Formats: sequence, C-alpha cells, structure tokens
Amino acid sequence: MFRVFGFGELSKEELAAYGLFTLAFLWMKFSVLWKLMRWFAMLDGVDVPEDMNRCFCNSLAVTYFWRDWHASFNMWIIRYMYVPLGGTKRKALVIFPIFAFIALWHDIKMQLFLWAFIMAFAMVPELVVMSKSTSSRYDWLRAKPYYRLIKAAGGTCSVLTLIAANLVGYGIGASDTGKGVGIILSTENFNFFVVIMASLFCAASISLAERTGEENRRNKMKNQLGIM
Repeated sequence: MFRVFGFGELSKEELAAYGLFTLAFLWMKFSVLWKLMRWFAMLDGVDVPEDMNRCFCNSLAVTYFWRDWHASFNMWIIRYMYVPLGGTKRKALVIFPIFAFIALWHDIKMQLFLWAFIMAFAMVPELVVMSKSTSSRYDWLRAKPYYRLIKAAGGTCSVLTLIAANLVGYGIGASDTGKGVGIILSTENFNFFVVIMASLFCAASISLAERTGEENRRNKMKNQLGIM
C-alpha cells in the first residue's frame, strides 16, 4: 500500500498535488526566512544579496532555478567551487561534485545525495542545449514560430524534474516517489498524465512570455539610455 507520513493511501490527484505543493512549501518557507533575515541585515547597514528572485514555477530550466533560488549561496559556490574546479571549461563535470557538496552541506542523508544526483544529471543536457542554442548555426531555428513551443516543452520537463527531485530529497523519499511516478504513468492513468503535462506546458508558456516581455523592456530601456 502506498502511504505517506501516515496520511494513508493517496489518489493520483492527491499525489500530483502533493508533489507540486511540496516544492511550493519549500519555496515559500525559505522565501519568508531569507527575505526577513535580509531585511534585518539591511536595518543593520549590511546590503546582502537577494535570494528567491523568482517564484519556483517561473523557471524554465533547472539551471535558472538555482540561480534564483538561493542566489547568495549560488554566488559563493561559483566563486569558491565552480571557478576553481574548471568553470565553463568543465561545466558538465564540475556540477556533480558541487551538488554532492550541497547535499552534504544540508545533511548526511542518502536521499539528499540522490536528490543532488538527479539535479546534476538533469543539468547536463540543459547545459549542452544552452551552449548549442546560442550558436549562429541555429539562428534559423530561433526565427521559427514554433521555437517558443520547444522552449516551453523544455520548461515543462524542468518543472517535472524539480518536483521529482524535491520529493526524493525533502518529501517522501526515492522509493515512494518511484511508486508515485509509476501510479501516474500507468496505462489507466494516461489521460491524467496528459492533463498534468498540458497544465505544466501552459504554465511554462506563460512564464516564457513573461520573461520575453522582461527582456524586451530591458532592451528598450537600454536603447533609451544609449547603453550597448
């Protein structure tokens, strides 16, 4: 029987909601704590970096998610681990020891190391795609009207990865997460899985439109100020 924290057996709808709200709760908890501590620091005359720059559901990639989540810790990681380990020259390799350290920094638990592996493994294809997508060879693809749909599909996969990874690390653990994924992906629940994917795709499309608007406003301001 599939049981979670004594709440009894979960339906597929409850399981999907639990996965999403686990990540939402983590975001809200840390957002309140870190912003409150930053406010106290500013009252004391210390301007510390801003954390939680975006809502967790407004991230189109795991890479972007971590830049905005614990931004101050991310800056420390880049300065004292990412760059010394090789930086952009070994980007796809250094993320594994970095996430292993992050897991150890949180606590010595196997589920956290599994969480770190999922995060690092998910970032590898993202980094490859990002490095290729900026090449002038793919200007033709970026000019296509369906390019936005491709990016939204990638954002959908990223959100699913974040939900699954946080269920493993901070929720119900690897075993029960695997059972839950099996329930949702089962043949009898295929229609429900399609609804989940369609909902996340719509959310990713909205996030992409918002980011595009931000970029356009930023470029417009730069042009008005004469900044190249």
